[in-house]
Amino acid sequence: MFRNFLKVTFRNFRKYKLYTFINIIGLSVALAFCILLFKYIQIESSYDSFHENGENIYRFVTSTRQGDEIDHSSLSPIQLGPTVTDEIPEITRFTRLSNSTTVVRANDKAFYETLLYADPGMLNIFSFQILKGDAENPLGERNSAVITESAAEKYFGDINPLGKILSIKYKGGFEDFIITGVTKNVPYNSTIKYDILLPYGVMLDKLPDIFIRSWGARTTRTYFQLDRGTLPGLTENKIRELLDKILRPIYGDRVDNVQLHLQPIEDIHLDTRYYNSNEPVGNPFHLYIMFAIGCFILILACINFINLTIGRAVTRFKEIGSRKILGSGRSGIILQFLLESTLLTLIAFLAALMLVELFTPLFNDLTGSEMTLSSMLNLQTLALFAALLAAANLLGGAYPAFYLSRFNVAAIIKGTTRTAGPNFITKSLVVIQFSMSVFFIICTFLMLNQLDFIKGADLGFKNDHILVIPQKAGDGEKMLGLLKNELRQLPSIKGICGSGQTLGDETTYAVSPAEYKGASSDCFVFRVDENFLSTMEIELLAGRNFSPEFPYDATGSVIVNETFVDRLNIDSPLGEEIICRIGALENNTGNIIGVVRDYNFLSLHTDIEPALLHVSPEHRIRYISIKIDYENIDATIAKIKEAWTRIAPYSPFEFYFLDEDFNRQYFYEERWSRILQYSSIFSLFIASLGLFGISSLAVNRRAKEISIRKVLGGTLRDILLLLNKDFLILVTISNVVAWPAAYFVINYWLENFAYRIQINPGIFPLAGFITLSVAMLTVSFRSLRTAVANPVEYLRYE
Repeated sequence: MFRNFLKVTFRNFRKYKLYTFINIIGLSVALAFCILLFKYIQIESSYDSFHENGENIYRFVTSTRQGDEIDHSSLSPIQLGPTVTDEIPEITRFTRLSNSTTVVRANDKAFYETLLYADPGMLNIFSFQILKGDAENPLGERNSAVITESAAEKYFGDINPLGKILSIKYKGGFEDFIITGVTKNVPYNSTIKYDILLPYGVMLDKLPDIFIRSWGARTTRTYFQLDRGTLPGLTENKIRELLDKILRPIYGDRVDNVQLHLQPIEDIHLDTRYYNSNEPVGNPFHLYIMFAIGCFILILACINFINLTIGRAVTRFKEIGSRKILGSGRSGIILQFLLESTLLTLIAFLAALMLVELFTPLFNDLTGSEMTLSSMLNLQTLALFAALLAAANLLGGAYPAFYLSRFNVAAIIKGTTRTAGPNFITKSLVVIQFSMSVFFIICTFLMLNQLDFIKGADLGFKNDHILVIPQKAGDGEKMLGLLKNELRQLPSIKGICGSGQTLGDETTYAVSPAEYKGASSDCFVFRVDENFLSTMEIELLAGRNFSPEFPYDATGSVIVNETFVDRLNIDSPLGEEIICRIGALENNTGNIIGVVRDYNFLSLHTDIEPALLHVSPEHRIRYISIKIDYENIDATIAKIKEAWTRIAPYSPFEFYFLDEDFNRQYFYEERWSRILQYSSIFSLFIASLGLFGISSLAVNRRAKEISIRKVLGGTLRDILLLLNKDFLILVTISNVVAWPAAYFVINYWLENFAYRIQINPGIFPLAGFITLSVAMLTVSFRSLRTAVANPVEYLRYE
């Protein structure tokens, strides 16, 4: 019996090649798209899940209320970890994590590296597997270093790195560290990344004592491991009480504005509230959208399957009737249809795997992930594949099987059965398909409009043709002076300045509380030099710029922006004293010598925040910015590189352009616009495939009618209009359904931006025109062949 079913199935595949091809292509594309999307969602949701004690590891975070706004931060004071651990017994371990970038030399090789500084308990808290060296306390000595497998291969090749020396450049020269451990490479799904790990004490030795002891400076990330069974809420309360005793005598009632929390480590990656994280965070809302898109695309392909199966049923009524007359029950007919859908989905699934292998590199480039087909072949992913296959089979095969098997023999013989083409279900499914396509197209266009808007917005400074050289070795002040001397005669150099932060990169910013006559606000603190404003073309509204002619500027002068003045209610800011703890300011006070126009040093997702600029030498220059002429850019860069090689022969020359780096803040938006572009293409392609199949069935059923109309004088235009109008009406209804949904979703997305476009209503009819055009071309392509055919071909037996 089963053999007979199988034989009939393959005969039907051969007999109806076009519809089999359409179903396999549509399903394979949809399944491949879903597999990639769902695997990416799985990876994003699994960050930090590999730590053995993950349920007991927490990061210290704060939420500070500033008026009606709440500022969330993952940074904490340096003293927090040891102070809290000593006082609260259920906290078993702590580690502080901080980063810096500098030159690392070993074995005649030199590279810029981002170093991770950690307390000795770090490798006991987190499950980074130690392959070689001291597994208990590899960071126990002041000059010890732990590296990953990739770093060991990079510097030493196949040689055992244990006991080898890494020379690391700090301000004033190189310092040697002995490699005491090698760990496995950090997993992709880890929010903590490193290649070289150093003791936290090394960083403390480089910082001023006042900076280390300050409770107002939040500069490090602190993690705690709690005893098993400890309730984090109770520990939070104990930490809150302890810090209240310490901080209230210093900051008074302002302590009440700060709420602290212990954030589970597995929640970090998908919590978008906290800035200054080591790695970019994911967005759970985006994952929900990706899941919905994957489901929609799969549903589109299954709708094609349902429509084509029902539409083709009219040609199989004789088969169904014959089976029933010969004694086949409804269950046998259902089994036949389910077997056909199962085999078809299996073939489509195999084709989907080939498409996944083909398009994985493109998908990785799109999402920034590191997936491979082999990495997907684990138990969890295979279960996902099986679920997708079952869903596709049930959605695509179950309904047609039960629907077509219900007709009785008498109705089939009399020819009174009605199904396919113009029925309500088929029409509804076509509307659903094209509604999704219209929705994706509108969202894509409006998202691209927003991206164009933010990239072309007036930022309050000029970031074009500015070349930035990161000072990763810690001697930026010296390098800035040397580079100025080397480049001062070059006419293509329009300006050169140094700064402690780079515009647009929040991870480089320092935040410190500022006070003025009882009013207070957190502000973003920028270390600059006297050429910063002119190089960046930031407008000075009042007062003067920093100048070497005023030595007091280094210890007592600040420049603030308009928002700083407004937030602290300063009526006449010039000459006013503010309190801000930024190191070299005498008695933590600074004189306001100038006010600059507001400029967007943050992304356009947020409003402009208070900013304070200073020239305190205790905060080093980390970036050298050079404004170059737009002509002969390559030649100018070559001359800058020559100058750099002369003054820093042991430091690699690395640079980027500020405008390109600033636009990286919108990486996720660009990624989503591209995902929606592909979704639009796939959905329109799959919907058009289905429309082509349905129109083919409709045209085949009406071939004799069309021939009779031609004999009676019907024109080609009339026949094409007759065949197309039903489908065009359905696509028009799809637009009416999709427009409000797209408007609601894109309006919600735009709320993430403080600076946003007005939704252009012209986008909606444009999307409608695109889908109508595609639908008309699809249907007309199939209809035209029948419309121009000789009527005799269809009427010769009438």
